[in-house]
Amino acid sequence: MRITKCRHSISAWSKEFHTNSKEFHTNSKKLILELKDSLNTALTAHILNDELIYVLNLKLLKAYKDEEEFWRQHSRLMWLTLGDKNTSFFHVVTKGRRAQNKITVIERADGTPVFEDDKIAAAIGAYCQDIFTSSGNSALEIVIKAIKPCISTDTNEKLIQPPSPGEIKEALFATGPDGFSASFFH
Repeated sequence: MRITKCRHSISAWSKEFHTNSKEFHTNSKKLILELKDSLNTALTAHILNDELIYVLNLKLLKAYKDEEEFWRQHSRLMWLTLGDKNTSFFHVVTKGRRAQNKITVIERADGTPVFEDDKIAAAIGAYCQDIFTSSGNSALEIVIKAIKPCISTDTNEKLIQPPSPGEIKEALFATGPDGFSASFFH
């Protein structure tokens, strides 16, 4: 009894708010065409009505989104019913995706198109090689040329010498900024 009432309620709701897919598609197409015509008329009018154009544009965007959502749900339904069962639908969809994801033509840096698979791979490799190789005048080289050394060779020799045992002892037993030596922490 409860299930029957529920079914009748859902059926009434569905008839009131949801049309069948064919009807939705034709109504959606008709609405989009009407909105496009209205928008074109509003845009080409002698005096532009910005508010009307804005409202028509919003309605057109909503109609496009509704139709896109309908087709997304419809394709999802088709995939769920026919997709994973090794059917012809599955193979057609898979072939379509492969064709859509395949690179059929690419343009070289000089503007010439390349159509063959091996030449496309070579063009992509050459492009990546150009991007990731140094051109010789790096920013570091320019900076190094601009900065003059201010340390004499005598001072540099003293800086690169290994520390003496006396210097090591002095550094270890010297008090730090907190007043404690390194031996305190052992």
